[in-house]
Amino acid sequence: MNRLRALVIVLALPCMGAADPLAVTLPELEIMDGMDAAWAAERMAMNGVPMTIKTFTSRRSADRVLDYYERRWLTVGLEPKRTEFGDYDTIGAANAQGFFSVQVR
Repeated sequence: MNRLRALVIVLALPCMGAADPLAVTLPELEIMDGMDAAWAAERMAMNGVPMTIKTFTSRRSADRVLDYYERRWLTVGLEPKRTEFGDYDTIGAANAQGFFSVQVR
């Protein structure tokens, strides 16, 4: 069975323009049980925006992974949006802490 590959990205939008964007503590986005996860970038900044990037693999389908994050985010009051981005199916949501994105293919 093929393994799903995905990226989890967290951006701290309220911290744009921080004196040291690498000193910003970002919220942790949970990974589904049974996924193999690894940091691609535990602490980085692009154009002054602090962010983290995790990669993960799963035996679950892309729809099942996106459904999981959609349900989780809806239960905490976020308004997730799904979209296609090239070869990736993506779900994202934002709150006062930042922007969360999960991209799967």
